[in-house]
Amino acid sequence: MRKSSFIALASALIITLSGCGKQPSEQDINPDLQVEPITEETTAVTALATPTVNAGGTEPGEDQISVRFEWKPVEGADGYEVIEENKFYKEDTYREPEEEQKVDTSQTTYVTGAQDYFDFRIKVRAYRCEGDNREFSEWSEYAYGSTYDESDVAPIDDGAAADSLEKEADELFAKAIAGEIIVNATYEDGKDFSYYITDLPNDPEDFYSYTVGERVDLDNDGVKELIINGPYGGKYLDARDGKVYQLAEGEGTAGQLCYVNYNDKTYICHVDNSHGGREIFLMDQYNGNGAIVDSTSLTAEYWDYVEFNAEAAQCHFGDEEITVERYLELRNEIFGY
Repeated sequence: MRKSSFIALASALIITLSGCGKQPSEQDINPDLQVEPITEETTAVTALATPTVNAGGTEPGEDQISVRFEWKPVEGADGYEVIEENKFYKEDTYREPEEEQKVDTSQTTYVTGAQDYFDFRIKVRAYRCEGDNREFSEWSEYAYGSTYDESDVAPIDDGAAADSLEKEADELFAKAIAGEIIVNATYEDGKDFSYYITDLPNDPEDFYSYTVGERVDLDNDGVKELIINGPYGGKYLDARDGKVYQLAEGEGTAGQLCYVNYNDKTYICHVDNSHGGREIFLMDQYNGNGAIVDSTSLTAEYWDYVEFNAEAAQCHFGDEEITVERYLELRNEIFGY
């Protein structure tokens, strides 16, 4: 190779590598090579611009309403990091994601969505290079989007409206208890098992007997639901839109029904703590439309033992593995034992 060609190639390599990672010196390339010193001007790397994200637009679909956010490409960027926060429309604050929930994308669009009335907001930053050499722009301002139009929903926190909803629930539950209207219920696979409360077994001597219980706000909408006491925790009923629906029911010893308050929200739980080798607490947070908006679990597994064994137990809170000590703290904090 001619000396002039080699000099041109070496200079190009220096300039290319100066943007991501360690910059090589002339001597790194060829100790005997004579090149002019690289000035500060030639090594400066232009900072990445901060993305400007447009408000999210809705796109109706078969299973959910999608919200699409878009932004213009950032010159020099290899990709983008996106952080999403969301909330049910009646809630005051957005749920903050965990660090590992950041999304990497090479596109200049981000799509999210829900089946219910949800608000979303995202922020985006550009990056170039990879791994330890990755360089970032500043985070963008939040861009907002929703799965609904404001005209689709009733005013929130209106005292008269809340009283009206409570009165409507009282009337619907009274009719359901009297057997005048049916309780609408379906399995997850879509199978209908609707029933009249008056048709449920009500013999006090029968284990499978049902009785009308207390009213509790189980779905965090400010209106109290109805508990039907019965086997494995009974049934939880919700009144809305002129009908009565079953939110949940006890499913046996591996799915005993209960409810708890955690982080100022009510969770409907299915609990298996009566079998050897495991303790399982499944926790679902519902909204006022009967949809699950948050789920987590608290579990301990000790399969080689019948009773709880602290030395053998493998414990998790959601997807995170936790210590036995932390498991026992959470079990006591949430479930009271």
